[in-house]
Amino acid sequence: MREELLGAGSGGVWTTADALACGLSPDQVQRRLERGEWQPLHRGTYASGGVIASPTMRGWAVVRAAGGVGRAWATGRTALRMFDLPLIDDDDPATGACDLAHDDVLVATRLRGRPCLHPTRARVPCSSLGAMRGCPCVAVEYALLHAAGPLSQEALVCSIDASLHRGLTTTDDLALLVASCAGRPQVARLREAVGLADGRAESPLETLGRLVLKPVLPGLVPQVRILDPRGGVLARVDLGDEGLRLAVEGDGRATHAGMAADDHRRDRVVAARGWHTERYTWFEVRRQQRVLQRRMLAAADARRLREAR
Repeated sequence: MREELLGAGSGGVWTTADALACGLSPDQVQRRLERGEWQPLHRGTYASGGVIASPTMRGWAVVRAAGGVGRAWATGRTALRMFDLPLIDDDDPATGACDLAHDDVLVATRLRGRPCLHPTRARVPCSSLGAMRGCPCVAVEYALLHAAGPLSQEALVCSIDASLHRGLTTTDDLALLVASCAGRPQVARLREAVGLADGRAESPLETLGRLVLKPVLPGLVPQVRILDPRGGVLARVDLGDEGLRLAVEGDGRATHAGMAADDHRRDRVVAARGWHTERYTWFEVRRQQRVLQRRMLAAADARRLREAR
């Protein structure tokens, strides 16, 4: 093997053993690391210097570091990143949460002494062991199960909502997994999260808004359509209570940046149909849940008084 072919079959990731096999000495490996030509991803596992490791590269890094193809599979948070599912605690300035350093791997044999590499030893059916863009990984249902331990409940529900919304899995598939894995430590947390999940949510912000507000305003339903007198759709709101004619919208940076005028215009349109709109932010659902609940309850009480007149 020539040095320029390192990582060619494993997503741009290679190991010390690969480097030695292509004729490099341990000193040459160390010099490449010192010069920044290579960067370590996990102990004994490398990529080109300066490259931002993609989710697939991180998957390959844990697989190679944990024994290689046939002995290790990306799972948990690592696999969820590969499926492009949200992990809200990866980097959240609102809470200061940061799980970016952590990777999860399913292993066939015991693995010790690997900081930031979290091994799982568990029975997974062969039908649920596959690959994502060539990298060995578990099916999304098992990735969610293995992530249920380290993730917060809100983060787990956000990932489940996204997987349901994109059709990567179904509530029936997750219920079957929960039933077949009864007794495992993470199963109770996954069961609870599946009970809270709703695939109609289109973003983590919508999921978090539902989790915070449904306990105090149970009439809220995701993705409510507001109709004109002819039955045409005037608007579709993140959460809505048709009895109170209360619409609740999440203002996310990605989806609402530069759209304030459109939002206000839509608020006026639905107001003409007797609906009142309240809005919330990412910071509120992450850091000011009680304040947000009180504000929305006050809005709901105002709507009830209005309807009673």
